[in-house]
Amino acid sequence: MVTSSTASTTALAFALAACAFVVAVPSSAAPTANASARTVTSPVAQAQAQAHFKKAREHYKQGRYRAAVTELEAAVALDPNASELVYNLAIVHEKLADIDDALEFYEQYVAMIGDRAEKDRIEGVIRRLEGARGEAVVAAPASPTTAAFPAPAPSRPVSSTVPAPREKGRWDGWVMGTGAVAGVALLAGGYFGYRAWSDRLGDAPSTGSSTTFANLQNQADRAHREAVFADVGFGVALAAGATSALLYFLRDKPSDHPVDRAAMVPSVVVLPGGATAGLRVGF
Repeated sequence: MVTSSTASTTALAFALAACAFVVAVPSSAAPTANASARTVTSPVAQAQAQAHFKKAREHYKQGRYRAAVTELEAAVALDPNASELVYNLAIVHEKLADIDDALEFYEQYVAMIGDRAEKDRIEGVIRRLEGARGEAVVAAPASPTTAAFPAPAPSRPVSSTVPAPREKGRWDGWVMGTGAVAGVALLAGGYFGYRAWSDRLGDAPSTGSSTTFANLQNQADRAHREAVFADVGFGVALAAGATSALLYFLRDKPSDHPVDRAAMVPSVVVLPGGATAGLRVGF
């Protein structure tokens, strides 16, 4: 059995611990007339309940009211005689605008305490919440309960139709420009490759009356340069062709932006080694 002294000591401990949790925690925890009918809470259970209460107080300080409710409910299950735990549950549910739950725990708290002034104060709170619940029902008659938190307004209108996937394949000046570079480089590589093959020396070159060693050396050097030019041309053609393919296949096909063909202008550039025809693409 729990005596009046034991109940007062337990209530005072929870009241001191709850000072930073809920300012309005009652300082009195006098046992009611039926205190002798309550079940005995072991010291171990009281210690565990107090640990849950401390966690609930930390959650409450951080504004995590739902987590505080969970910890307080665990504490009440361990120590059902602690009226301060029930009072704190009512306070947190009132913070969450859970009016029905708050009323339930306030009424339970009133039944657990014996102080007449405290009963009158809590009964006044109960009347206030019942009036608030009536206002909520009048304001929203179609809803049986009032939501704790209003749903946030959508940041942008939600469309009921799912947009069709964009088709790949964008044909524009970038694709044509890199493709043209690939084509010109390929032709240049083929030309210089043919020249290098034509100017190469035979298997057993020899000098004669019309062929000197200097002529053979010049021919070999020329064939080597042409082979290098051919390799560069083929490399540029490969790189430009790959770039053109990626630009075409990896981008969405435009719906209403056709290619401005007037921006493609053929041009002839005179280089030191000769004239080169090209395609100038504007963007």
